[in-house]
Amino acid sequence: MQYAAYWFVLYEEIFALALFIFVFLLIEKGSLWAMPLGILIPMSNQTVTIALLGVLFFFSIFNKDKRLLAGTVFLDVLIIYLFLHPNVQKKSIRLR
Repeated sequence: MQYAAYWFVLYEEIFALALFIFVFLLIEKGSLWAMPLGILIPMSNQTVTIALLGVLFFFSIFNKDKRLLAGTVFLDVLIIYLFLHPNVQKKSIRLR
């Protein structure tokens, strides 16, 4: 059983990393298809989503030509991530 679970997680991560690469290729081309592909990443893997958010944040700061598209993809991915992973939202906002 552990063997099957390991391969499932591995394939899930490979899929998310492939989407990660395609998102940046499409942002470099200036294509709006980067948004739906970026939204698929939080649905597949949480670790790759956090990496994507960090890279998109710095990419949108340092790349002035693609700032609008990268910022839009960043906000879309962040909103979907917070909706799909409510435990992250509860841990970051603690009201006492």
